[in-house]
This record gives sequence, C-alpha cells and structure tokens, in this order.
Amino acid sequence: MLSDDANLPSRRVEPMAFEVILVGEDLLAGDVRDDHLRSLASFARQHGAIIRRATIVPYDLKAVRDAIAEAESRKPELVVVTGGLGPARRDCTLEAVSDVYGRPLSSAPLAHRWVDDAYTRLSHKGVVGSAAMNITRDKLCQIPVGSQPLKNEIGVANGIWLRLAGRPALLCLPGMPRESEAMLAEVTESIRELRPRHYVVRREIESPTTDEAALQPLIEKLAREFPEVRFQTRPIASARKGANVRVIFESHGRSEAETNGLVGDAIRRLIALQSGS
Repeated sequence: MLSDDANLPSRRVEPMAFEVILVGEDLLAGDVRDDHLRSLASFARQHGAIIRRATIVPYDLKAVRDAIAEAESRKPELVVVTGGLGPARRDCTLEAVSDVYGRPLSSAPLAHRWVDDAYTRLSHKGVVGSAAMNITRDKLCQIPVGSQPLKNEIGVANGIWLRLAGRPALLCLPGMPRESEAMLAEVTESIRELRPRHYVVRREIESPTTDEAALQPLIEKLAREFPEVRFQTRPIASARKGANVRVIFESHGRSEAETNGLVGDAIRRLIALQSGS
C-alpha cells in the first residue's frame, strides 16, 4: 500500500521518468514470464530514474503506435519499447515508431552488417541453413531515419535509440532481456544526459507487526513529517503464517549523501514511533 495522500505537503524532487511498453501476445497470455520490467526498473533506479508506467500490448501496429503516442503525451524523459523487432510479419515496433515520429524506415549500413554477421554466425553453428540475406532478413536492417542502431550481441534483432528535440527520447530493445544488456550499456551516457543526475535511495526494514492495517497511522504520520520520502508496506510472505510486514522507504534527490540521510532519518523515526516514542 502506498502512502501518497494528495493533501499532504510535498517537497519531493521528482526523478527522471521512464515509460515502458512491452510488446507481445505471449506476455498477455501468460505464456512467458516478463523479466524485462524488473531489469529495467533496476537499471532505472541505478541511474536516478523511476518507471512511471508500464503497458503491455499485442503484436498489432495500431496498438503499438497508440501506446507510443500515449506515452509520449505524458512527457516522460524516456520511452522504452521492448519486443516486436524481429523478422516476422507480426513484428511491427519500428513501423509504429516510424509512424509516430514521422521518420521513414531506411536500410542502415551498420545494421545490415550486424544482421549479415549474425546470420553468418548462426549458419556456421548449423542453426540456420543459409546466411544469405533475403527480404525477411532485410527487414531487420530497416530503422527510422535519424535513429542510432544498437547491436544485438546475442541474437539478430538490433535495437535503436532515437532522440529528437522537444520530444521524449525513445529506446527500442529486443524482447529477450539478456539481448538488451549490451544495448543498455551503450546508451547509458545518453540516458544520463536527458536530465541532471538524480539519486534514488530505496531501503527496506521488517516491522514488528503482522498487521499491515495497524501500521497505516504511523505511515501517515511519517508521510507528513517526511514528505520527500515515499513509503510502501507489504507483507513479507503472504503464505507464511505470522509473517511480519515489510516497510519500504524510497526517496529521490540530487545528493546521494543527503538522500541516504533522509531515508535513514525516516527509518529511525518509524522505529521510535513503533516503540511509543
């Protein structure tokens, strides 16, 4: 449960905001587990950002296009789209990007070389019968004009980075999280440049109670005393009888030391309140 009363005074420093769009019916059907959001949330925290919203859409051009346009309208610093970059007909993410940003798709020499190398590698391993480029594989070389291709070190679908003046930056990644790691590393500095550096400090403690509701008056009091800190309560393990409640403290600031200190003060204050001080 989040304590975020609109009537509470707030002096929070708003962190850089990401919006994530996950593309794929397999996610909606529950056929595959989404590990991308967790890894992206961890990446965001490491770089002083938060994921403000995540949306899952099917492999459908209109659905992907609408999701990107809606995310843009909320003006985050960065929109991240995962999936829909492959050679299959259903993979329509870059076509949607082209439509939303008004940037035609064009063959990128660098992407062409990477795709050619990837299929040569797969051919040598016996994974595919031929390394020859064809119409289907050529689709992997088409990216929106003005975007930067990002190399896929493991698979065949490369990503892109697109930044246009006055609009949120856009990062498109393959649907497999392990294929995205090198791409994230490549654009880390570009992401940091989107906004002055912020720090996200997140700490957790175990409360002495199993009653989440009983904690709420204390959390509301803390929220008034520490408007810069966001509080969340959560049972540690709902399946474990007698499990105590975890309290999560999160704050954002321009100074890591000050933000750490603020969270530490809030933790100490909760401990004091629980002891009746």
